[in-house]
This record gives sequence, structure tokens and C-alpha cells, in this order.
Amino acid sequence: MAQATSLDPATDRVWQSVALTARDLYLLLVDLQDARKRPPRTLRDPPASEQAKLWTERMQAIASRARLQATDLGASHPRLAQALDHAVEAVDRLRAALAAGKPLRAAATARLAQHYEAVAGYLRAEPQRLAGVDLPVLKPRNYARNLFHIGNGLMSASLYTFIPDQTAVLWIACVYTGAMVSLEILRRLDKRINAFLVNFVFRAIARPVEAHRVNAATWYGLAIIVIVLCFPPVACITAVLVLGFGDPVAALVGKRWGRRRLRGQKTLEGTLGFVAAAAVASAVFLFLTPHPDLARLVGATDPAVLTGWILALSGIGAVTGAVTELFSDRIEDNFSIPVIVAGVLTACMSLAS
Repeated sequence: MAQATSLDPATDRVWQSVALTARDLYLLLVDLQDARKRPPRTLRDPPASEQAKLWTERMQAIASRARLQATDLGASHPRLAQALDHAVEAVDRLRAALAAGKPLRAAATARLAQHYEAVAGYLRAEPQRLAGVDLPVLKPRNYARNLFHIGNGLMSASLYTFIPDQTAVLWIACVYTGAMVSLEILRRLDKRINAFLVNFVFRAIARPVEAHRVNAATWYGLAIIVIVLCFPPVACITAVLVLGFGDPVAALVGKRWGRRRLRGQKTLEGTLGFVAAAAVASAVFLFLTPHPDLARLVGATDPAVLTGWILALSGIGAVTGAVTELFSDRIEDNFSIPVIVAGVLTACMSLAS
């Protein structure tokens, strides 16, 4: 995303300064998102008016620095400078609304979050310039996205369970993925289409970073194609359930109760929530639905043995998915989790046959 440049001390200082500004913008957005969860009756009433004043002062400081940095980078990095200018405009609009006593609007904070991700995306592409400044991906609490995630997992598992023809399942996956890829191409060709899709069509479930990079649904569709082509149905079904239930529960538990950090923003509590939700959901689904390929793969027909295998697959899949999610920094976990979980489960069943 960022343009290739030679490393020189003067440019590095500017980039480090921009990184610190982006970090301040991230912290501001986290505070604003937390405030929207517990909004005051009106920002004109104390102490809300005092809080709004503090926010506007922070915004003024961030916008002033970003404006100067955009000017410094205008000639050497015009696209980064443009991203900074857009962020300044979004900050100024939000600051003006707060100064007028208006309540925080989800759309306004979402647009500002998208501009933060645009700036952070350029900076993350050249981490050697950032002097260790951490610029996390914004992942605000989003219950609609969590429910969509769970629904996707259940729908995918149900389709593969009750449509025994693998070719038909593959065609469904290809049509879905083709539609997602087509939308990706369209929104790269026209910024207006991108804005329409992100801010209106998928507003309820989109993350700010998805305005600038391939969205999770596209990666999920690609993962479905890979696992249907490469792995047996029971492994595929368990894999999509592990992702569908584990990932959103990990996010909810981590944001609400997460205290002990394991890697980056990932917490022990969130990881344990992933394992528990994925294992229970997978086991319940596998117990309630027929999977004739399981008996063939493990070479057993005894109900007690098959029950043990269902519990084992659910537990192994849940742990594998949680570990994969923990280390999926550069690879989208909507792709890595289903593929790795399905692969590990297939290997386990192969060893038993």
C-alpha cells in the first residue's frame, strides 16, 4: 500500500511522528466507542459537557499535528498525505458536532475509524519506520457481526450436512465467493461503490479496516472452496462451526473480561471462550446430525466409539482453532482457521484408520 522509499533519518522522524498521531487517534476512537455504549442523556448536561470539551481539545491537537504532517509528506508520499487530510476532515466534523452539543453518531465515528485504518495501513506496511509504535486494528464490539458470524457457520454446516452431493456444495461455495470477489473488484475500481457498500449495504457488520482491504466474507468463501476440495465433510463441518462460534465468542469474552494478554490484543480469557464455545457447538451439532463419512474414516461403527470420536474432533478442532486465531496476524483468520482445523482433523482421522 505504501510507496517504496529510501530510509533516511529525516523521513523516519516524520513517519514516527505520524505513527504517534495515529496512535492518539486510535486511543481517541476507543474512548469514543466506549462512550457510545453508555451515552449521557445530553452532552449539554454536566459532566457530559466537560467530557465533550476534553474530547474536542484532544481532537484539535490531533488535527493540528496531522495537518502539518500531511504538508510535510505531500511531495514524497502523496497517498499517505491524502489519507491524513481525510482523517483531519473527519476529526474536524466530529469536533464541530460535539462543540455544538450534538450526541455521538455511529456513522461519524465509523467514518473516522475508516480514516484511521487508512493511515495505519500505510504505516503498517513499513514497520521498520515506526520505532515500535503499535497501531492495532480497530475491532469495536459489534453484536450484529457476531450473530452474522454464528449464522454463517450454522448455515455452512447445515448445507454440507443435508446436501450430500459434494459437487453441489462446491458450486454453492463458488457462486458465493464469486459474488464476494466481484464486489471486491468493483469497490477497488470506484471509491463511490466502496463507500456505498461499506457505509450502507454492510454497515451493520463491516469493520473499519474492511474499507481498505479484502473483507472477511471473501476470505471465508475462499476457505470453504479449499476445504470442500481437500477434506472430508465431517472435518469441513467441524471447521466452519469452530470458526462460526469460537471467533465471535472470543471477541465478546475478550472485550468484556479479558485481562491477561497472550499476543497483541488477544487475551487468555478470550482464547478460553473460543475453545469452550467452539467445542460445545461442534459436539452438539455433530451429535444431532448424521455423518456417515465419520464411521468410514475412523474404521468403526460402534456408537460408543463414534461418540468418543465426536467429542475428540470437537475438542481438537476447538483447540486448533483457538491457537490458529492466536497466531493469525498476517493471514485473515476467516481463511486460516477453517483450513488448518479441517487439515488437522483429517490427519487425526487418517492416523486412526
